[in-house]
Amino acid sequence: MSVVRPMAAIIVVASEPTFSRLKFWWIRGTMFRSVFLSLRLAAICALPLLLSGCPLADVLGLDTVGERAVIIYAGDTSEVTVPESVTRGVSFEIRIRTFGGGCTRRTGRTHVVERANELVILPYNKRGVGDGVCTADIKYLTHAVEVTREQPGELLVRIIGHREDRSTNFQAVPAELTVSVTIR
Repeated sequence: MSVVRPMAAIIVVASEPTFSRLKFWWIRGTMFRSVFLSLRLAAICALPLLLSGCPLADVLGLDTVGERAVIIYAGDTSEVTVPESVTRGVSFEIRIRTFGGGCTRRTGRTHVVERANELVILPYNKRGVGDGVCTADIKYLTHAVEVTREQPGELLVRIIGHREDRSTNFQAVPAELTVSVTIR
């Protein structure tokens, strides 16, 4: 009998009653061991997550809601890093350090609207909505946007988010920061 691939061996062996059970169980045993090892590996990888005390839904982001990022908090303004001037056609990065903490622990999406001489950036952060227990800390969450402009001139960058301070009883109200970049 010639050596064939396992799938062909099953077909050939099935016609030989003496060895069919042994070969079938060997192939089946190999598949069983493979599945068993895969499950063991998955359990080993999941163990640190389970021991960390973090709810699985929080780790997977299932119990979070995206909300407009806080860009002004208690009188402090978000740090916006943008070059003063750039060469047209060359990409540059705009970084916005927003305020988080409490139940807001991660950055969400960053929506960008490009217009002729204006760039509007709307950063969002993710706030947990799980059991309602939140820490009393301030955490900085940084959003980064890569931009390339072909048109020379002055580019107005508007960052739209929320403001929370004593005058608003620390409730989120709309806020805006502006910076300009010269495209040469």
